[in-house]
Amino acid sequence: MKRERNNSVKIAVQFGLIIFIAFMMLFSAVGVSAQDTVMRRYGLYVGANYGGRERVTLSYAVTDARTVAGVMQQLGGVMPTDSIILTDPSPALVKNTINEIKKSIRNDTTQRSEFFFYYSGHSDENGLMLGDSIYKYEELKEAIDSVDADVNIAVLDSCSSGAFTRLKGGVR
Repeated sequence: MKRERNNSVKIAVQFGLIIFIAFMMLFSAVGVSAQDTVMRRYGLYVGANYGGRERVTLSYAVTDARTVAGVMQQLGGVMPTDSIILTDPSPALVKNTINEIKKSIRNDTTQRSEFFFYYSGHSDENGLMLGDSIYKYEELKEAIDSVDADVNIAVLDSCSSGAFTRLKGGVR
């Protein structure tokens, strides 16, 4: 009974987070003049159930990434063609995918762009646990900051991910 309640609370919190993110992106253009309202949103959703041999394999990280991607497509204005889901990727694949999105934004002719990065999986105080590798927070922050979008949003749904905001320039 206690386990069912914990799962219900977790699902409610995740649903609330998803709705909050969708509304934040929906209203991020408030105050922009009518001539600047042409906008394109890009989303990268990473789900990593496997966080290495020393960690228990998660059951829902990949599902969470797919769910957030679906909500962002339905409510957050991210077109399916601008939405990428990676499941149990290597750090190199995440980095390369961010670089591809960066190129797409650079070549985009719309007046405004937004980049949304979501991660669900294991992490520690050093970075994201992607299989038997780690994608250090410093590298992730640098990759996200290098995306020349008008707005960059990163949501990390993992243990110890608060260390990401302690990097110089990070804000909650």
